[in-house]
Amino acid sequence: LEGSNPPLTRLQVQMRMPPATYPVRLRSFATGQGVNGVGIGNVTVGPEANFGFELPSFESSWQVQGAAFGRAPVTGRRARWHAVFGYMGERYADSYASLGSDASTGTLTSAPFLLEKSHLMLLVAGGDDPRLGVDLVVDGSRELSVRGDRSMVFRPVFLPIARCRGRWARLVVRDNSRKRWGFIAVDEIRQLDGPAPGVAP
Repeated sequence: LEGSNPPLTRLQVQMRMPPATYPVRLRSFATGQGVNGVGIGNVTVGPEANFGFELPSFESSWQVQGAAFGRAPVTGRRARWHAVFGYMGERYADSYASLGSDASTGTLTSAPFLLEKSHLMLLVAGGDDPRLGVDLVVDGSRELSVRGDRSMVFRPVFLPIARCRGRWARLVVRDNSRKRWGFIAVDEIRQLDGPAPGVAP
């Protein structure tokens, strides 16, 4: 406070997993159909993650349509009126990012990747409107989908993919909602052999 003796220091505590710069390794390869694929198991963000949003743009592994997600992942916590907690590293994808409004819409579509394990884990936050979601698209058909639960805190979700093992897939993160809570945020996409110990699906 001004004029206090001794002066007080305001401490700012940011609730996020660890604030460090991580090496990112990205490997592209041919899918056999003349399309470049991104091996999710070969992108590393920190010691355990397989596929996050630590690159400074979406261009390497995501196709962007519409204005909702901007041109790059969100860096750090947004303003106090839109603070999302529980992300990993420094960046995550957020459909509130570009216009700072629930009115923005758009999609992110991943490069094709090979399903190799029993579960696909991802962190999800945001609204529960059916027009929001993260869809697992296999051979052109939507196999699984998940959306937020009206929370600003990322929660881990485990999608069972064992039945699709050995097939090529894409992830589509979509925001077609203009309602209140009309946004979705995603981070840390991993393939795992079973849910992580101590983490509820």
